[in-house]
Amino acid sequence: MIKKKSLLNYCGLLGVAAFLSYTAAVVFSPLAYPGYDWMAQAVSDLSASNSPSLRLWNQLSSLYNVCTLVCAMMGVYHILSGQNCRRHI
Repeated sequence: MIKKKSLLNYCGLLGVAAFLSYTAAVVFSPLAYPGYDWMAQAVSDLSASNSPSLRLWNQLSSLYNVCTLVCAMMGVYHILSGQNCRRHI
């Protein structure tokens, strides 16, 4: 017997997609930033408004932004719908 997966299970895959998107941004954005030293500079320098890697960062992390938002919304919906949680008054 095959169990039917819920929408929440499929939305969980968005968390994996968000992780991979952010990882790609962190790994490949330094290639567009001449002189970037990962030991001396923070990752946020790659996405700074005057950063040479900003365009690449935005392209690679766009999936991260969308997937994270959808995952958060589905988590809140799941909690508020009362599924698998106890109510505390």
